[in-house]
Amino acid sequence: MFVDILNFKLSNPTITLTELGFIMVKNIRYQHIRDLREDADLTQADVAKILNCTQVSYSYYELGRRDIPTEILIALADFYDCSIDYLLGRTNVKQMNKESS
Repeated sequence: MFVDILNFKLSNPTITLTELGFIMVKNIRYQHIRDLREDADLTQADVAKILNCTQVSYSYYELGRRDIPTEILIALADFYDCSIDYLLGRTNVKQMNKESS
C-alpha cells in the first residue's frame, strides 16, 4: 500500500516532512485523557499512582511529550471504560463497541 506522504502531510497538521525527507510527528495533546481525569475529580498524582508511574511521566502522557505505552493505554481504557481510540482523540465517541459473549 502506497501512502502519498506529501498530500497526507497537508491534511494532517501533526505530521511534518523535514528537509532531509524524514517524517516527524509533532507532540499531540491527549485532551480526552485529561478531561476524563478531571471529570473523575482525580489529580495527575492520583492517576499516576493507579498506573504505577510517576506524576511527571503521567503529565508527559497527557501533554503528548512521551509516547503512552500500550499497557498504560489498556489500563486507562479499562479504568475509564472507554476505547483507546477515544483516549487518543481518534474519535469523540467515548463508549467502545463491546462484543456480546
